[in-house]
Amino acid sequence: MTLYVRDTNMSEKRIARLRELAQAVTYGREAINREFTMRVPADEDRDADCVLSWAADALEQATRWNSIESAPKDGTEILGWREDCGHLLIRWDCAESFLTESEIEAGGWNDDNLFAEDWFCADFIHGSRLDGSEAPTHWMSLPRFTRSPTDD
Repeated sequence: MTLYVRDTNMSEKRIARLRELAQAVTYGREAINREFTMRVPADEDRDADCVLSWAADALEQATRWNSIESAPKDGTEILGWREDCGHLLIRWDCAESFLTESEIEAGGWNDDNLFAEDWFCADFIHGSRLDGSEAPTHWMSLPRFTRSPTDD
Protein backbone atom coordinates (compact mmCIF):
# COMPACT_ATOMS: atom_id res chain seq x y z
CA MET A 1 0.00 0.00 0.00
CA THR A 2 1.41 3.39 -0.98
CA LEU A 3 0.37 6.39 1.06
CA TYR A 4 0.33 9.89 -0.33
CA VAL A 5 2.80 12.02 1.56
CA ARG A 6 2.49 15.76 0.97
CA ASP A 7 6.06 16.85 1.51
CA THR A 8 9.43 15.15 1.76
CA ASN A 9 11.29 17.87 3.66
CA MET A 10 13.38 16.62 6.54
CA SER A 11 11.73 18.17 9.57
CA GLU A 12 13.15 17.82 13.07
CA LYS A 13 9.72 16.63 14.25
CA ARG A 14 9.63 13.78 11.73
CA ILE A 15 13.24 12.79 12.34
CA ALA A 16 12.53 12.61 16.09
CA ARG A 17 9.45 10.50 15.38
CA LEU A 18 11.49 8.09 13.25
CA ARG A 19 13.93 7.68 16.14
CA GLU A 20 10.99 6.91 18.49
CA LEU A 21 9.70 4.26 16.09
CA ALA A 22 13.16 2.71 15.83
CA GLN A 23 13.32 2.52 19.62
CA ALA A 24 9.85 0.91 19.74
CA VAL A 25 11.01 -1.82 17.38
CA THR A 26 14.16 -2.31 19.46
CA TYR A 27 12.42 -2.48 22.87
CA GLY A 28 9.83 -5.13 22.12
CA ARG A 29 6.14 -6.02 22.03
CA GLU A 30 4.65 -3.46 24.44
CA ALA A 31 6.36 -0.55 22.68
CA ILE A 32 5.48 -1.95 19.25
CA ASN A 33 1.79 -2.34 20.17
CA ARG A 34 1.67 1.23 21.47
CA GLU A 35 3.47 2.78 18.49
CA PHE A 36 1.98 0.83 15.59
CA THR A 37 -1.70 1.40 16.39
CA MET A 38 -3.73 3.22 13.72
CA ARG A 39 -5.25 6.51 14.81
CA VAL A 40 -8.45 7.91 13.34
CA PRO A 41 -8.19 10.50 12.00
CA ALA A 42 -4.59 9.93 10.96
CA ASP A 43 -1.89 12.33 12.14
CA GLU A 44 0.74 12.35 9.40
CA ASP A 45 3.50 13.50 11.77
CA ARG A 46 2.63 10.89 14.44
CA ASP A 47 1.13 7.69 12.97
CA ALA A 48 3.79 5.08 12.30
CA ASP A 49 2.51 4.15 8.84
CA CYS A 50 2.40 7.81 7.72
CA VAL A 51 5.83 8.64 9.15
CA LEU A 52 7.45 5.52 7.69
CA SER A 53 5.84 6.14 4.29
CA TRP A 54 7.06 9.74 4.38
CA ALA A 55 10.58 8.57 5.24
CA ALA A 56 10.61 6.06 2.38
CA ASP A 57 9.40 8.73 -0.08
CA ALA A 58 12.01 11.23 1.17
CA LEU A 59 14.81 8.65 0.89
CA GLU A 60 13.70 7.62 -2.59
CA GLN A 61 13.52 11.24 -3.76
CA ALA A 62 16.94 12.03 -2.30
CA THR A 63 18.61 9.09 -4.05
CA ARG A 64 16.84 9.02 -7.42
CA TRP A 65 18.22 10.34 -10.70
CA ASN A 66 15.63 12.51 -12.44
CA SER A 67 15.34 13.64 -16.04
CA ILE A 68 17.10 16.99 -16.52
CA GLU A 69 13.84 18.49 -17.82
CA SER A 70 12.43 18.36 -14.28
CA ALA A 71 15.45 20.07 -12.66
CA PRO A 72 15.06 23.42 -10.86
CA LYS A 73 15.96 26.39 -13.03
CA ASP A 74 16.32 28.95 -10.25
CA GLY A 75 20.10 28.90 -9.71
CA THR A 76 20.01 26.02 -7.21
CA GLU A 77 23.18 23.95 -7.31
CA ILE A 78 22.41 20.30 -8.06
CA LEU A 79 24.28 17.14 -8.96
CA GLY A 80 24.18 16.53 -12.71
CA TRP A 81 25.00 13.45 -14.75
CA ARG A 82 26.29 13.00 -18.27
CA GLU A 83 27.25 9.63 -19.74
CA ASP A 84 30.64 10.73 -21.09
CA CYS A 85 31.93 12.36 -17.88
CA GLY A 86 29.78 11.22 -14.94
CA HIS A 87 28.94 13.57 -12.06
CA LEU A 88 28.92 17.36 -12.38
CA LEU A 89 28.07 20.14 -9.94
CA ILE A 90 25.65 22.23 -12.04
CA ARG A 91 23.14 25.06 -11.91
CA TRP A 92 20.86 26.88 -14.37
CA ASP A 93 22.37 30.34 -14.77
CA CYS A 94 23.91 32.84 -17.17
CA ALA A 95 27.63 33.56 -17.57
CA GLU A 96 27.16 37.20 -16.55
CA SER A 97 26.35 36.12 -12.99
CA PHE A 98 29.81 34.71 -12.26
CA LEU A 99 32.30 36.15 -14.77
CA THR A 100 34.39 39.15 -13.80
CA GLU A 101 34.63 42.21 -16.07
CA SER A 102 38.15 41.24 -17.13
CA GLU A 103 37.01 37.68 -17.99
CA ILE A 104 34.14 39.08 -20.06
CA GLU A 105 36.50 41.39 -21.97
CA ALA A 106 39.21 38.74 -22.42
CA GLY A 107 36.70 36.14 -23.56
CA GLY A 108 35.04 38.40 -26.11
CA TRP A 109 31.58 37.76 -24.66
CA ASN A 110 28.65 39.49 -26.34
CA ASP A 111 25.21 40.14 -24.83
CA ASP A 112 23.66 37.18 -26.67
CA ASN A 113 25.86 34.56 -25.02
CA LEU A 114 26.65 36.49 -21.83
CA PHE A 115 23.01 36.69 -20.71
CA ALA A 116 21.76 33.41 -22.25
CA GLU A 117 20.55 31.03 -19.54
CA ASP A 118 21.84 27.48 -19.74
CA TRP A 119 23.32 24.73 -17.58
CA PHE A 120 26.72 25.64 -16.15
CA CYS A 121 29.12 23.41 -14.25
CA ALA A 122 31.76 24.20 -11.68
CA ASP A 123 35.19 22.98 -12.73
CA PHE A 124 37.11 24.52 -9.80
CA ILE A 125 38.74 27.14 -12.03
CA HIS A 126 35.82 28.77 -13.81
CA GLY A 127 32.33 27.85 -14.92
CA SER A 128 31.65 26.15 -18.23
CA ARG A 129 28.47 26.32 -20.31
CA LEU A 130 26.93 22.91 -20.94
CA ASP A 131 24.79 23.14 -24.05
CA GLY A 132 23.91 20.84 -26.92
CA SER A 133 25.59 17.46 -26.55
CA GLU A 134 27.38 18.68 -23.40
CA ALA A 135 24.12 19.29 -21.49
CA PRO A 136 23.51 16.95 -18.55
CA THR A 137 20.81 14.31 -18.99
CA HIS A 138 19.89 13.69 -15.35
CA TRP A 139 20.00 15.44 -11.98
CA MET A 140 19.73 14.80 -8.26
CA SER A 141 19.42 17.17 -5.29
CA LEU A 142 22.53 17.76 -3.24
CA PRO A 143 22.28 16.55 0.38
CA ARG A 144 20.87 19.09 2.83
CA PHE A 145 22.62 19.22 6.16
CA THR A 146 20.59 20.54 9.08
CA ARG A 147 23.76 20.55 11.16
CA SER A 148 27.48 20.44 10.53
CA PRO A 149 28.87 17.00 9.64
CA THR A 150 31.36 17.54 12.51
CA ASP A 151 28.61 18.01 15.15
CA ASP A 152 28.62 14.31 16.11
